[in-house]
Order: sequence, then C-alpha cells, then structure tokens
Amino acid sequence: MNISLEVVIVLWQMQLDPGSRTHRGSEGEVFTRTKYIQQCMNGDAEPGRADSCQLTIDTNTVNTKLQLSDNNRKVTHDWKEVQSYPDHTDRFDYWPEFLCSNGLTGCCYWEVEYKGGVYISVNYSRIGRKGGSDDCVFGSNKLSWNLYCSNDGPHSVWHNNRETSISSSSSSSSVSNRAAVYVDCPAGTLSFYRVSSDTLIHLHTFNTTFTETFYPGFIIECKECPPVRETLTVEQIVQFLHVYLTSADLCDASTGTTCY
Repeated sequence: MNISLEVVIVLWQMQLDPGSRTHRGSEGEVFTRTKYIQQCMNGDAEPGRADSCQLTIDTNTVNTKLQLSDNNRKVTHDWKEVQSYPDHTDRFDYWPEFLCSNGLTGCCYWEVEYKGGVYISVNYSRIGRKGGSDDCVFGSNKLSWNLYCSNDGPHSVWHNNRETSISSSSSSSSVSNRAAVYVDCPAGTLSFYRVSSDTLIHLHTFNTTFTETFYPGFIIECKECPPVRETLTVEQIVQFLHVYLTSADLCDASTGTTCY
C-alpha cells in the first residue's frame, strides 16, 4: 500500500515594480501572462524593473512528518517515519507544514508546482508553532491565507478559519497542477491563480492591509494515509501507533504540555 504523499514545489519569486502590476481579473477570468512576467520567469527581466530570486525552504520550520529531498526542493509527507530534525523554536511540531525563509513585501509573484494535496499559504512570521490549535494552522487565523489544491485542481481558499469555495468554472478544464500567488501590498490585495500553459485563471482575491513582512508556506496533505474504515493489518496498526506516540513525545518534550 502506497502511504506517502509527494509534493514537488517549484519555488521562485519575483519582486515587481508597483508600476508593473498585473491585471487581477474577476473570478474565473482567463488572460495571458504578460511578457514582463514571462521575462521575470526566465530571468530576462529589464534591469531595475524586477528583483527575482529563488524561494528556499526554512528547514528550521519543517514538521517532523515531512521529509526533504533533492537539495530541499521536494517535500514528502510519509506518516510511517518521523524525521529526526533538531529541536527548534520555529519548528511546527503538530501540523505537517513549513515556511520559506524568504521574507517578502511590496509586490511579489511566485508559482508552485504540486502533486497531491497541498495548501499554498501566505503567512506572517508571528503564526504559532507549537501544538494543534488554530493559531498554528495556515488559513485558520488572522495571520495567514491559503489556497487548497489537489490533483483535481484548486478547491477553496481559507482565511481566519473561514473557507470560501472556488467556482467550478475557475477550477475545471485541463488541470495543470500549478498555481500562482500575487501579493500587492500597496494595493492591499492577495490573489491566487491557476496556471494553465501560458494563461492565468483568476481564482480568488483577498483584500487586506499588510502590516508586516510575509512568508510563503505550505501544508502537505496525507490523503493516502489509511482511512479510519480501512481494514489494517496488526503490523500496520503497530507501526502507525509507534509513529503517533513518537510524534506525541517529541511535541510534549518541546512544549512542556500534552499535545495529543
């Protein structure tokens, strides 16, 4: 039985000149990515017009249920094995999530390529790290916003524990397993898109006032973990309990409280 979930994330970001903001569009609207964005993606942006860089994973935040590979470019959620990451105050010790190390501001755009279920998130660094409360879950508090996608495409967006479904017209047609995020701090907007070939399909825009630096983040879903009603062997049950108890011990030790 395959019990791991692999999410390959293509992390790169470009800092846009506010004068070159892209068209946000209404929900479901399809438009071609501008030549300027294409140039930034290929590293051919005009000097002084953009500052592009590759986003990197902050390994001190990665939950122990997540495995890093390919020079920290690929993240896999496998409930069978707890990773022996060192204790750190920034590490998420309950939810299978992590942040990027790049603090962003101004006008930024980045794309994510995924396989499986993933929550693509924008967060303030003040988000909680220890325990399973809403304060620590991307999209479940005032400090984070996210887009949930699976192999079927985008499904919904979350902020402050409120879910908004994405219309079928926005998420249907050919699925590319690629999404984009555009944050315009001066305008107070955060937009999510589905990327299909050379087009951006607008999914949702949040209107807010950005008060501090934000960080890209991800929750990696474990959809292929054994469901509750599935008949498991004794060996599988023992293995699952071992991982569960090990995670509980690590969480208890780092927080000084009972996490599970």
